[in-house]
Amino acid sequence: MTDPALTLRALRGFALAAALLLPGGCASPTGLVELISYKDPEQSLTYTVRFEQCAFALGPDGDYHIAARALDRSAGQSDRAIVQLLHAHVFWRPRPGKTFANSTTVDATLRYALLTADGAAIYGGTGFVYLHRRPFGRELDVSIESGRLRAQKLVGNPPELLGSVRLRGRLLAAEDPAAAMDIRRQLDLCTERAATE
Repeated sequence: MTDPALTLRALRGFALAAALLLPGGCASPTGLVELISYKDPEQSLTYTVRFEQCAFALGPDGDYHIAARALDRSAGQSDRAIVQLLHAHVFWRPRPGKTFANSTTVDATLRYALLTADGAAIYGGTGFVYLHRRPFGRELDVSIESGRLRAQKLVGNPPELLGSVRLRGRLLAAEDPAAAMDIRRQLDLCTERAATE
């Protein structure tokens, strides 16, 4: 069983006071996302996740798939590592000056998973994600302006620290369909395992 205090310290270890993004490819820090937990109705808690890998793929239907992965080994033991996965499926893009949109609009489905040696906590929901393709490059500036997630399934005995969650942040995604598919597949495997338990 995971020690909740240890897991909480590890999650807080993601908090950064640095700039939102550092430029670069998949090997560089590629974004910060805030998870605002409302598990305690009297006091919300904010966790900041630093994603080291972020990639995107453009589907044949024109949809964007943005996938990110964070790995934390701050607990000091490899079997205590915490992996966090995020997948945003953007199925509609507003056109400035032509279509109305604001942060209350939904244009993406969101999936998030927190993986530990003891299991996985899987969340799902929707949000508004604004995409800006950088000129002269193969990078996508991703702004998650609003997102709402709920716990969908716990696999094994992971900590369930978040409850209902709001999500916001920025990512810099490299155009790398293979890496995006790899992260999405890891999330899919967690979801498939959850469906059989």
